[in-house]
Amino acid sequence: MPISKAVQIDDKVVVYDENNKEIDYYFGKLCNYDEKSVTVFYGSLVPHESTYDENGKRLSLELLDEPDSDDPIHNAFMECMIANSEFANHPNLGFFCYDIDTDDIFCIQSKLARECKFKYSDEFKGNVRTFNVSFYGYWLYQCEKNKRKKRKDKRFDHNFKDVPKGIIYEKENEGFLVYLGSWIDDYPHVKDWVMLEFNLPKDKTKFIINNSVIK
Repeated sequence: MPISKAVQIDDKVVVYDENNKEIDYYFGKLCNYDEKSVTVFYGSLVPHESTYDENGKRLSLELLDEPDSDDPIHNAFMECMIANSEFANHPNLGFFCYDIDTDDIFCIQSKLARECKFKYSDEFKGNVRTFNVSFYGYWLYQCEKNKRKKRKDKRFDHNFKDVPKGIIYEKENEGFLVYLGSWIDDYPHVKDWVMLEFNLPKDKTKFIINNSVIK
């Protein structure tokens, strides 16, 4: 029996196998489930049914009903969202900053891992990939935007090198590596936020403190 239960936890539906191991999750509202399928409402409008094989691997994700609206623009939006919903739980690569005062992560940029290319790295001694956007360049861009706002975001008043931050890589055939500074020792709960934000698999993700790479 691939599925033993599906549980609603806040805005997340978590699917478990017969060994009580998490095998899948969705962002939405749980409708129902049986031993081979789970039905979830995305938003509050569109029910989807996912089916699983005997090993708990997702086989398909199917729309059960058409979007209920007379607005063609709304329907077009929903259809596009539905078409891409299969990627909702795929892992992402990218970077983030953490603000101690507000206890929140911000300046987040990410991209589906499957859309990034592996490249051999002497530092990693293997093929790795990450989001191909400059972290520092994106920070400067956000700082410049912030200068033009009437209500300034004080988080961008800091020097980039002094801001707690992290970068997510994937090493081929090994898993995901979250590089960050020793600041994480004082705020370990942020690890859970990073896992959720980037859809990282628990059993294939390592957090690595390296102050020489990133503060």
